Amino acid sequence: MRNSIESIFLFITVLNTAAAEEIYAQVGETVTLKTPHTSEKVDYTQWFYVKKDSPVLAWINSFGGKGFDEKENSIWTKKLSVSLDSLVITNIEEPNFGTFFCKLIRYSNIIKETTYRVTKVEVKMNKEMPLLPGDDLTLTCNVDTRQGEQKPEIKWLDPLKQQRINHGILKIKATAHDSGEWTCVVKNSKEFKISVAVVDFSPSPGPQYASVNSPLFIPFSLSPTLSLEKMKKNIKNVELYFTPKGSSGQTPQKLFYLSQENSFSWDLKENRGLTNASPKSGNFSLRKDKANEYDRGNYTCAITLTNEEILTHTVQVQVLKIIPISGVKLVSGQKLQLSCTLGDHLPPDLEVKWLPPKRRSNFKSNLLSSTDLTIVSAVKEDSGKWKCELWQKSSKTRLASAEITVNIEPLLSVWMLVIICSAGVIVILLLVLAFILYRRQRKRRHLRRRLCQCKNPKPKGFYRT
Repeated sequence: MRNSIESIFLFITVLNTAAAEEIYAQVGETVTLKTPHTSEKVDYTQWFYVKKDSPVLAWINSFGGKGFDEKENSIWTKKLSVSLDSLVITNIEEPNFGTFFCKLIRYSNIIKETTYRVTKVEVKMNKEMPLLPGDDLTLTCNVDTRQGEQKPEIKWLDPLKQQRINHGILKIKATAHDSGEWTCVVKNSKEFKISVAVVDFSPSPGPQYASVNSPLFIPFSLSPTLSLEKMKKNIKNVELYFTPKGSSGQTPQKLFYLSQENSFSWDLKENRGLTNASPKSGNFSLRKDKANEYDRGNYTCAITLTNEEILTHTVQVQVLKIIPISGVKLVSGQKLQLSCTLGDHLPPDLEVKWLPPKRRSNFKSNLLSSTDLTIVSAVKEDSGKWKCELWQKSSKTRLASAEITVNIEPLLSVWMLVIICSAGVIVILLLVLAFILYRRQRKRRHLRRRLCQCKNPKPKGFYRT
């Protein structure tokens, strides 16, 4: 008998609230109950909670006068605001959910009455953030309903807004693709969001650009940021590899390695002049004081977790270099040829811009937008620092710049004149010296002939007379 009475009471309650306007909210949200529309003039608007004949929760008249239930220790203290259009509940809490009634009164007569039911929705997950790939993730979206009532339709949308399940509990193995805002949709109208963070490498915007005149930085950082101390019990090892440009199919070169066995200290496998950050920070980025063309290629960081899941991230490095095809020391009138290159053809979205030396102000602009710069007859003003900048057309962003110094000597420079004059003086001195030697030789021969005039000369000594 008692069960029958309870069932009848529940059925009556359901009938009374069947026409109620359903509003779903989470604890802490702000809930707005819209005043029902009517074409008649309204003198008073009254709001009630739980029962129609309970004390007035809030009221407002057509002149702007208003009042609230502001008893000491009331569950509504500093939570209500009322206008002719709505009743607003700020920072709603557990005791504030339930049934509300709005009455529009004209000359003490009720001209319209509306019922609202504010229902609590709780969205939660089973683990603290962040998660590691392979962790079990459970998302729960629970709607408080009265005994015997059917739960409203609930569905989950992943961060890409793809429907994943059609009920309130979602169970998955976490992956990096699950990071982002998940949405619980109640009755295809009200949305409740919850953020999920799965550890992964921070995404790179594209290739990393450097030049032979600049440092090299290769980012390998985790998002969200985690120290190694918090992660090391879940990490088996970390490896850093390098695949040179144009060597596809070859075995990558192992650069660095750390693991639980070596107390998470970097073990250098191949020295390419690269240094890495302290692993304690959870940052595995690489640095080099100055890049060169041999640094071009793909760098890969692989983190193997204890659950055998592997996080990998690859960064492509492009190094800009100016190649002096004609050399950097020329004489006026010779051809100057410079090539600004990444080692292969530029993608369509990239372009180069040449900046000539400051003294060369009248250079044709169309010659400064090609990867290959050619000056058929170089002049002294072409001497100095030539700069090549690499730009991305779509974003108008400068990606890298390289420099080279060219020296153009005049056709007859001061030093060349000095050398020519010096050579002339030396030749003259040699001729004078040869003439003097020749003259001395002739004088000696002439003196010998004068001393010997006898036809039969006698030898020196004493003779008898």
